[in-house]
Formats: sequence, C-alpha cells, structure tokens
Amino acid sequence: MTLNNTITLSSTDASQAEQDFKSLIAEKDVITVIVFGNTAVSQQAIQSADVRAGSAPAGFKRKAVWMQDTSQWDTLKKYLKNGTIAVSSVNPGNLIAIGVSLSDKIDAEVPTSKTPDFIVMELAFVQASQE
Repeated sequence: MTLNNTITLSSTDASQAEQDFKSLIAEKDVITVIVFGNTAVSQQAIQSADVRAGSAPAGFKRKAVWMQDTSQWDTLKKYLKNGTIAVSSVNPGNLIAIGVSLSDKIDAEVPTSKTPDFIVMELAFVQASQE
C-alpha cells in the first residue's frame, strides 16, 4: 500500500515513533488525522485519510498519521491539547481516528461504529480545521 501523505509511526522503535510524531506536531499550519490500529478497518481508514490529506481546500497542509501500535498513545498524547475533545477521553480501542487542529487540539473523532470512507475521513479533517 502506497501512502503519499502519511507518516507511519514505527511499531518496533518507540523512540523513533515519538521523534517522528513530535516533529510533525512541531510543524506549523498542518491539520492531522491520526488513525489507530492495524486492522482491515484501520487500513481502509488510513488509505482514505491519505487520499483526503492530498487535498488542501482551505490552503492548509494536511497529513495522516498511522499509529499501528495503539499502546504508543500513552506516550504521544502529551504532545496534543484539549479541544472539543479532551485528550484524556481518547481511547484508541473505541476510535478509528482523531482529527488534530492547526493548534494541536483534538477536535474530531471517528468512532469504531463508522465506516472510514472518504466522506468520513474528510469530515475528520474539516472538523479539525474549524478551530
């Protein structure tokens, strides 16, 4: 699977994953969707998010992040801020993805009850960009 607009966090090197995540969050003017897990649904979600990240209708850069190892969330969540969704309420076991705003706030979530098609993943980007 070719992902042109996605950063795939290392599942085997936690420090590399953290470094990659930190550098993405440090980038200015990027709207991000983080996809959790490595299931068939997660793979569909990351493919859809990757395609939607290639489009920047509001002029802001978009990126998708694939966090295949959801245990990394405990370490990486400290780089994000509360938005319309509190960082502490994010449970990768109940979500397919979250949307992160330009100011690193969590402002969108995709629950596991949704099918992560292009529309759902576009909405995650849009909701994250409305801050």
